[in-house]
Amino acid sequence: WLVKVSFKNSTVVAEGRAPEDQSISSFMENLEQSSVFSNVTWIDSREVNEPQGIVKLFNIQFNMESL
Repeated sequence: WLVKVSFKNSTVVAEGRAPEDQSISSFMENLEQSSVFSNVTWIDSREVNEPQGIVKLFNIQFNMESL
């Protein structure tokens, strides 16, 4: 799930949480397959222990294409 999204010109930085690395990879692949987004890039991720269990915090960056 996304926690924070910030925009600067056509660049988007998304911060989120996921139960596993595969969920992050799938999200990035879906963005890459869209004609609206390009240059999808992993910035970082780390595991944290939260009340519901261990989750992955992640940051990715991508560009929004002009429509």
